[in-house]
Amino acid sequence: MGSELERLGREPSEGKVTLDSSQFIDYVISKATNEAEARIHKKDTTRRTSERWILIAIAFIALSSITAIAFFAAQSFEHRQEAKISSSVASAMRIANANRDAAVRNSIEQAVERATKEKFNEKISALAKRLNAQISYQQLLALTTQLEIKDAFSDDDREQILKVLAELKENRAYESSPGFDRTLTKIVDSFTSAYQVAAVDRLDDMYRNQLAGLKDVPRWMTNHFGRALVTSRELGEPNSKRWERLRFYSDVTKQNRNPEISILWDILAEFTGNYERKTPQLDTLVAQIGNLNEKDREIFMRSLLEEGTASEREPPDMRRLAAIVTKFITEYKQELESFGLETE
Repeated sequence: MGSELERLGREPSEGKVTLDSSQFIDYVISKATNEAEARIHKKDTTRRTSERWILIAIAFIALSSITAIAFFAAQSFEHRQEAKISSSVASAMRIANANRDAAVRNSIEQAVERATKEKFNEKISALAKRLNAQISYQQLLALTTQLEIKDAFSDDDREQILKVLAELKENRAYESSPGFDRTLTKIVDSFTSAYQVAAVDRLDDMYRNQLAGLKDVPRWMTNHFGRALVTSRELGEPNSKRWERLRFYSDVTKQNRNPEISILWDILAEFTGNYERKTPQLDTLVAQIGNLNEKDREIFMRSLLEEGTASEREPPDMRRLAAIVTKFITEYKQELESFGLETE
């Protein structure tokens, strides 16, 4: 193994080796930076132990306190590493020629400080990012569990979930986790079942690509956006965002071999948009029901009857939708019965 000087490209000689100021600075920076990196790497085991300790705390301490725990743990880690880095820099500086002038020595100190600080900050930043992601994910799991346990959720529950989902989206730490997909599915189920229009819009904005690939979710989203569109003023605006959302998930349900869901909302949108009257276009859409296989026709009829039922406790939009569906069934009773509808 060659000496430090040989790695600098200098051949050893019998006499004293002399470096100019530039080479000397480069050498000391390299030495100090390598020493700092080695010290930080050596502390990886301690760092992982600290992270496990923090995760244990997450499981037993109120979520509101977890952020403070992570912060102080990171601060403690930082102080220990700074001490080690200072030691390595001091060791490298002892190699310097004592007769160097003050200007050269000051330049070396500044360069070494910048190099070691950059490496240290990079390590701390990566650790803090991982800890924040772990905290956010644990918080999301707790909030989702509350959705399942409680009969209803508050506006605050909803906003907290959306806030944590936005944080996870930003650092993308858990999007590929199978557990995250299950959690996201539960949230969509809760929000669409409660007819949380604005909240589901935000879910779509943040996680559309992921939602489109989840089992059942595209069908839920198609039904949700169908309800929202048919009862909204945007029904007459084919280029609106609400139409775009419905078309997107409707296309996904077709690809997933659920064409009956798409036909249902095409029919109800056409019927409502034409003042709840028969039209040649609507006649054509209704005729498409006959092209469905027996199973898909059964699903269509069951879904149609469900949309035509709403209790007084449901939102006004859902009661209006039920009235629209009831009128549609009346207008097309003969055709629907020929396709298997049983209203009695």
